[in-house]
Amino acid sequence: MGMEFMKLISQFILMIVIFSCGEDKLSQKLAIVNGEGISLFEYKLRYENYLNDLGLNDNYLIRKEFLDGFIFNKQLLNEFEKFKMVDNPKIYKVVESIKNQMILNEFYENEIYEKIIIDESEIRHAFKMSNTQIHARHLYSKNLEIANSYYQRLKNGETFEILAEEAFQDSILKNNGGDIGYFTFNEMDIEFEKVAYSLEDGEISMPVKTSHGYSIVQVLDRWIEPFITESEYQMKREDLYHILKRRKRKDALLDYTKELKTKINFYANDEDLQKIFKNWELIKAKEIELSDILPQKFDNFDISLISKNQINRVKNIEDIKELLLGVALREKIISHAKETEWINKESFRQLVNRELENFKLKEVVKFHLGNSKISKIALDSLAEKLKSKSEIVINNKLLKNFILI
Repeated sequence: MGMEFMKLISQFILMIVIFSCGEDKLSQKLAIVNGEGISLFEYKLRYENYLNDLGLNDNYLIRKEFLDGFIFNKQLLNEFEKFKMVDNPKIYKVVESIKNQMILNEFYENEIYEKIIIDESEIRHAFKMSNTQIHARHLYSKNLEIANSYYQRLKNGETFEILAEEAFQDSILKNNGGDIGYFTFNEMDIEFEKVAYSLEDGEISMPVKTSHGYSIVQVLDRWIEPFITESEYQMKREDLYHILKRRKRKDALLDYTKELKTKINFYANDEDLQKIFKNWELIKAKEIELSDILPQKFDNFDISLISKNQINRVKNIEDIKELLLGVALREKIISHAKETEWINKESFRQLVNRELENFKLKEVVKFHLGNSKISKIALDSLAEKLKSKSEIVINNKLLKNFILI
């Protein structure tokens, strides 16, 4: 129930944030569903975004279809409350996980990413790189030992052309000596880029670790734009600033967590770690939880806050210890985040509501349709079923005559 479900759900305008609109002058009631009003303000705000996102022209038919979806959306959310679905322990846990993940994301954005500093000299250097085309070739291996052997064989006189036949499965790279042509700033793996720009023409690097494996890089030649003006720099400056800032995000997060590790009181004894490691495959498969093994110590442990990559990297007891430390760090960050100003801002509350409502809508649909295939026909049928049980009054005159700005 992935992309196909979301495409179907979008036909009913399901991903809508519903919030109080106060005494705004546009808060006239466009519709009343079982005594609950839909104001023109809340409808219009989402409708305008809907038209912009899909590139549609406003007309009465689209207004009506969107309102039908809006009403269906409200009914589904009311069903979630009516059946007290959040009382289901699994659903409650997911709801809490969504809230916590949103808090973590916002914390990283506000407390780490926004505080990254980019010097003017860094931006100018990036601008210079963006006006330089590097022509390079490389030899690649996922294995460092093999990459080192390629490097040694190059030093012993073997050529890129010969070694590329071993290094690559891609027929083009296999037959052209690993020649990747010309590239410029922000078009390659960052570590690959750093090495390439640091080499002289003809120089060969030692194996460099990239996000894909290990590469031995040789710069063949380069072309530098001969005419660069200050006005061009000023035009590109903002984009370059954000690229450089995004690049520093990971290192900034690592630095922050490294510092935080020294400040938290975390301890897990060998006996506990052994028990967890012994049952790790069951935990990973979500057949049992840590709280089933060590209820007093891990009652609040939330494995959903750990990425799949981290979970799959667990190979030994030391990995378990590091993962548990990661959870402790996240709990500490969440606790700290709850004391910040931004957590109570309306904009953040709406962001959380959007994610929560999207999840609730999926759960209500699954609740009503059970094991039935989720299709447009099934959703249409569910919409009609809910409509037949509801009192719905629509202000068609207001719907037809309101003016979009």
